[in-house]
Amino acid sequence: SERARLVPEFERQYYERAAVVEDRARRTVRLESACVEAALEAELSTDRDSLVVGVWSYREGSQYHITRSPTGVLRFSEAHSSGREASGILRWQGSWLQGDLSFDDGEHLGSIRIRLVEEHGGAQ
Repeated sequence: SERARLVPEFERQYYERAAVVEDRARRTVRLESACVEAALEAELSTDRDSLVVGVWSYREGSQYHITRSPTGVLRFSEAHSSGREASGILRWQGSWLQGDLSFDDGEHLGSIRIRLVEEHGGAQ
């Protein structure tokens, strides 16, 4: 009968729609989880950044600065022994901050790698 054919078709459409809704719900949960993870990572990164921002001293009388811009970019700067300013953008690579340094006139100076060392109470 016509009714007998309509019931299976209705069930098929129902289950297809239910599968679509379930798939959307799964994607939403994954997206929300990813957003939460990204927010937590950003918060941890901000906390970690705040630990390194400031003026750091090394050897006798030498020091460098690590600053954070309003957009969250970490920058290393130091008055080089040549009298020129050396600076560069620092990025986290695991537990290390790394970056390429250049003089204020654009000449490449080299690279730097810094990490916090809790037991010594400073950077390495």
